[in-house]
Amino acid sequence: MGRPRVYIDTDILIIGGGTAGCLAAWEARNAGGPRLKITILEKGFIRS
Repeated sequence: MGRPRVYIDTDILIIGGGTAGCLAAWEARNAGGPRLKITILEKGFIRS
């Protein structure tokens, strides 16, 4: 028995939450507007 699957409806999937991934999400939001669904997929923990 593995981890449960999670299904998410998103417009843009960014793999990696490092500096480049977070900047890509920021730029995508600025270019696409507030209705754009952006998801960051990270295997670890994203610190703020």
